[in-house]
Amino acid sequence: MYLGQIVETGTAEAVFDDPAHPYTRTLLASVPSLKNSLLDVDASLTGELPNNRRLPAGCYYRERCGSAVPGCELPQALLTVRKAGAEKASPHQARCHLHIPA
Repeated sequence: MYLGQIVETGTAEAVFDDPAHPYTRTLLASVPSLKNSLLDVDASLTGELPNNRRLPAGCYYRERCGSAVPGCELPQALLTVRKAGAEKASPHQARCHLHIPA
């Protein structure tokens, strides 16, 4: 959840093993581990937190996202994340059109 907007949902395994939203990826990259030092964390979070009284249109995270493109300012629905070769729909969903395979 980012600024009260659900950005990704699914089983813990699906979200932790294959995060589809850039904010989820940033959160997981910030978790310290014995393998990686904090200096190895990708500092892709830029910009300032938007004013919660005047939230940006579309994806609330887009103004801080290193992957934002034209179209991110449009309303985004939770979309099912489909893995290549998957036979059935997954309960894994993300509010990002960039990381949803066709």
